[in-house]
Amino acid sequence: MAPVKNGRLIFNEIPTGFPEPGKTTVYDDSETIDLDTVPLNGGFLVKTLVLSIDPYLAGTHAGGAHQELRSGIYPRAAAGQLWPFQEYFVRPNLEGYRILQNIGLPWSVYVGVAGMPGQTAHHGWKEYSSAKKGETAFVSAGAGPVGATVIQLAKAQGLKVIGSAGSEEKVAFMKSLGADVVFNYKTQSTEEVLAKEGPIDIYWDNVGGSTLDAALKYANNNARFIECGMISGYNGTAPPVNNLMQIVAKEIKLFGFLVFSFYDKYNEEFYANFPKQIAEGKIKYTEDVTNGLQYAGHAIHTVQTGRNKAKSVVVVAQEHTAIITSLIKTRSLRMFRSATTRIAHNSTVPGLARISKDLKALQELINAEKSVLQSLQKLAQETTKAGEALKQWGIGEGDDLGDTLTGCNAVLLHFVAALSRFATHQASVREHMKAVRTREENLDELKRRRKNLQSQADSADKKLSKMSSDNKNFQSQADSLNKLRDEIRSMDSDIMTEEASLSDFKRSSAKNWLGIKFGALQECCEKGLLVSELGKLIIAEIPLAPSQPGLPRPYYTGHARTEYLASEAQRAVSEVVFSADPSSKPTAIGIRPLPGSELPPSLQYETAGDSASK
Repeated sequence: MAPVKNGRLIFNEIPTGFPEPGKTTVYDDSETIDLDTVPLNGGFLVKTLVLSIDPYLAGTHAGGAHQELRSGIYPRAAAGQLWPFQEYFVRPNLEGYRILQNIGLPWSVYVGVAGMPGQTAHHGWKEYSSAKKGETAFVSAGAGPVGATVIQLAKAQGLKVIGSAGSEEKVAFMKSLGADVVFNYKTQSTEEVLAKEGPIDIYWDNVGGSTLDAALKYANNNARFIECGMISGYNGTAPPVNNLMQIVAKEIKLFGFLVFSFYDKYNEEFYANFPKQIAEGKIKYTEDVTNGLQYAGHAIHTVQTGRNKAKSVVVVAQEHTAIITSLIKTRSLRMFRSATTRIAHNSTVPGLARISKDLKALQELINAEKSVLQSLQKLAQETTKAGEALKQWGIGEGDDLGDTLTGCNAVLLHFVAALSRFATHQASVREHMKAVRTREENLDELKRRRKNLQSQADSADKKLSKMSSDNKNFQSQADSLNKLRDEIRSMDSDIMTEEASLSDFKRSSAKNWLGIKFGALQECCEKGLLVSELGKLIIAEIPLAPSQPGLPRPYYTGHARTEYLASEAQRAVSEVVFSADPSSKPTAIGIRPLPGSELPPSLQYETAGDSASK
């Protein structure tokens, strides 16, 4: 195999403020690697699939999900800490890392709620919260992967939960998790909220600074403070904490911890239960996906400045390429079956892949959604190019067109961002579909194994029927047949259970992915409407007074108005909130009401006439 590019993100320097892409972190793709011949020296070759972007990455690189390509063992997926931000690398052994047994979740989930962030919430809450039903918990950064998980753990134990975050979209997400009180700390005073809703018994601290100060002030006696992070001080000097004496006066228990300290104590319990709860929809999560290692530095900067919309992950590569590479190396039947299945996920060539008739429609759907995703990405790229060309042409045509068309480009970039956001949601939609496909494939495999067992049982029964009862092998043959029949009965039970569970999973998954799809469409359209209206207001500033021969154009005076309109576009677009839930008042958006009995209870509402008649 010819050498391939081996891109990497280099941690170039320790930042003095926020990390800067191209300075703090530098992407380098000058290296190449031959996947077939790179020396392993007893170790194994790894391909990076997904990387986790977390607040503590301001000064280091860390975790991700990876797949083994070459060793003496079949390929596996692993997760651990301190993996390099690089497409391929060699590891001497797996000491300190964990082999993941995926149950149909996207791999990105294993660096989020099913990985270190989820472990942080689970382990820290279990060790330190001493939670009692009816108590009040306050969670800062409640829309992040750690905070969101803590909210759900607290609600499951019957606590009142207060959550804070830095945007209306994040506030809406916390509300969807069941938090009782949610607020945007940028527009509402933390002190005022805690004064009204407290005192608090448990504070899960992700931010430190003034939020910690307010929590100390409004804490109950014997409150527990779980100090998980202090992002307010990661990139400079945090605001001072003035209420430290409250720790003494109120006998507050304050716990600082690192999740790694509790791996031995809680990890087995976590992996046995948490991924299953996520797959069943009992633990909710959202992701902010960046595609391409070259953009990992930008993702780090986005997280540090608080502009990420959800748990930030960087998708570096897809799993199927690792499987096919391993196939070339091992030539095993097991790997061939796995590889051809992966090919089915990316090909429509009949007969090439082992794809069942029942899965064909789902695979066509996944392929169609991929085309939608690629079209959105292409449209965003071309709109960016067109907007920049428009701006440059305007600059060359005079002050008036230079100013207005620069403003038009500025608002068009908000639409580009909306398209990119739509594409991110579209990628999430496909991951939900792939999770259903994985469950379908696993069920098909179970049925195939059952069919093989039945063939073995039929052969054993036929052989036994030809034996006389005094044959020395009669009893062993009968025992073998009975064992096969027991296995078949057990497998039949497993198949029926999985069929029922899969049926429920399909419905919940379809509801989730279509909620995301329609919510993303609404978000994009609302932003597009704002961009179009503000764009029309900007072009209204283009003066149309006739030019006089031999004289310059009249003096242009619209700079202040176009600048205001461009800033207004930024403000208005930032206030558009994504929601996968239907509107509680469909009539407000022009949908005529149906009789109330035909609507779900949450959508039953009065018409204007109904209200007037009462």
